[in-house]
Amino acid sequence: MKVAILSGSVYGTAEEVARHAQSLLKTAGFETFCNARASLADLQAFGPEALLAVTSTTGMGELPDNLQPLYANIRDQLPAAWRGDRPGRRQLRRYLLRRWGADA
Repeated sequence: MKVAILSGSVYGTAEEVARHAQSLLKTAGFETFCNARASLADLQAFGPEALLAVTSTTGMGELPDNLQPLYANIRDQLPAAWRGDRPGRRQLRRYLLRRWGADA
């Protein structure tokens, strides 16, 4: 299985966690992609079967600057099914937080 790890960090801790997750996934036999400055084109070229988001928040809960461009491109350019939109969960960020980030 191909897993893309999306990371957003202000001070580097989330990136360190993402690299550790990548190491664990590789050891378990997964093919991984992890690049804190990845573009949507990079992500699509890898063709992930699953996404793992590792991010911190800043200020009043905003995404870190390094993740904002990718988040905006996913939100604006990809079909709803790829983004994970479901009724009642229209923002990708909210979906990712509920799916992976709230208790991680």
